[in-house]
Amino acid sequence: MLSIQTKFLGLKLLPAALIIVATVLMVAQKVLTAPSSTSDIEASLTHQNITRTYLVHLPKGFRRGTSYPLVLVFHGGQGTPNGMKSLTNFNQVADREGFIVVYPAGYAKFWADSRNEIPAAKKGIDDVGFISKLIDRLVQDYAVDPKRVYATGISNGGSFSQRLGCELADKVTAIGVVAAGMPTNLANTCKPSRPVPMILIFGESDPIYPFQGGSTKLGSVLSVNDAIAKRVALNRCLTRPQVVWLPDTAPLDGTRIKRTVYTDCENRTNVEYYLVQGGGHTWPGGSQYLPARIVGKTSRDLNASDELWKFFSRF
Repeated sequence: MLSIQTKFLGLKLLPAALIIVATVLMVAQKVLTAPSSTSDIEASLTHQNITRTYLVHLPKGFRRGTSYPLVLVFHGGQGTPNGMKSLTNFNQVADREGFIVVYPAGYAKFWADSRNEIPAAKKGIDDVGFISKLIDRLVQDYAVDPKRVYATGISNGGSFSQRLGCELADKVTAIGVVAAGMPTNLANTCKPSRPVPMILIFGESDPIYPFQGGSTKLGSVLSVNDAIAKRVALNRCLTRPQVVWLPDTAPLDGTRIKRTVYTDCENRTNVEYYLVQGGGHTWPGGSQYLPARIVGKTSRDLNASDELWKFFSRF
């Protein structure tokens, strides 16, 4: 039977599977479009004569005039800000730790991560410029500390975070990449103005973003190991990494996590890599947004949002 191409995360699914996806998405949509809390603000700005939108979450106890760190969280292809909020539970981390979290919306639900087949790239959308302007706006509107601005995302949003770590290093302090590596085009042109700390979390059994790299529907990508090696070289890390296995705190989830840390890097710009053996195209500790047989397993041995903030807060 011929497969039918679905736009959801660029995955090829058989007709029967499409029914499952449609059912799950209809249920998820009711959750993801629920009214925001009183601390969530829908806002917009204009860039390239296009209205770009974003969702702002202010932490509990937010006070005007107080300086706050900022975490920018980018959805994957065909995703939404509300969907990313639901997937990651970053609002709860922000409330507990006292930082602002912002979920921007991509152009046509995609980010220009440097792959040529991305819709935003085909339209000449300047997403890096949009995020640069957005950071300036948030510094002005909410007293964001410009020295503590962090970017993270999943899939296409993770690749875009990589791009910001290459092209907006003067404004982005550190990056976090989940279920993504680095597009080949970006690797060939990446020359950050300074080394940028990076944490990368990837499921070895990801059925969508190829662990070994190569061609994808949206363009070529490096292998995950080569993506790590690229950032290690950019940050001029000298010594061998420290490698440990995390405790298997959820033995029934079918995953184990290996943590690799490069610490002897220029200006302490560490590189950390969490390889989730048995993990899929998912956010560890987040929701299983589609069945495991479609996107792979979600690890419960790690809460990615907590781990990302723990990493960011050191820089």
